[in-house]
Amino acid sequence: MDETDQQNEPSTNQGDPSKVAPILLDENSIKKQNADEKKEAKKRSREERKAFNREQKKQRKMKKQEEAETFDVIQESDLSLGYQFHQGLRFVQPYYFQFEAWAKRRWLGKTFIEVLTQEFKAHPPEYYKLAVEDGRILVNGNKVSPDWIVKDSSHITHRIHRHEPPVSAKEIEILHHDDSVIVIDKPSSIPVLNFLIEI
Repeated sequence: MDETDQQNEPSTNQGDPSKVAPILLDENSIKKQNADEKKEAKKRSREERKAFNREQKKQRKMKKQEEAETFDVIQESDLSLGYQFHQGLRFVQPYYFQFEAWAKRRWLGKTFIEVLTQEFKAHPPEYYKLAVEDGRILVNGNKVSPDWIVKDSSHITHRIHRHEPPVSAKEIEILHHDDSVIVIDKPSSIPVLNFLIEI
């Protein structure tokens, strides 16, 4: 067979779909498989994000509930507070302040001093021990020992004589006020709340 015959000889693959189709099917299968894998990965990622968000929401809710259980209503004395002014500072007259809490389930079976030192970090253990012995911290209106075992439905009160630090007596100046924003010049020593009541 010479070179001319080889050129004129028909290709064994030409026009035979059975020999071409498998290659095309393999390419389509690969594309479909890749698309399915991407779709599945995207679905997994979306579900993982939802699960993560649900867990975060659950943790925030549990933390909020725990804080609400630990820090109960704080009652302030009904005495009207007076102010004194001296050298450009405003002083609040000392006043009595009472913290109140009901025994929580996680406190039951623990000693009183153990609960105070673990749950309330404002003072060192020595302060709480002395305050219990002096009767500044009471249970159901009665004195107990630091080793008293906390029981269910116990009402705990802590009465203190509060001395607030002085603040600037300078008037708060309103620099700008419109329907959407208010700008004030507040002295740095005056504390702020996380909401605006009235000016």
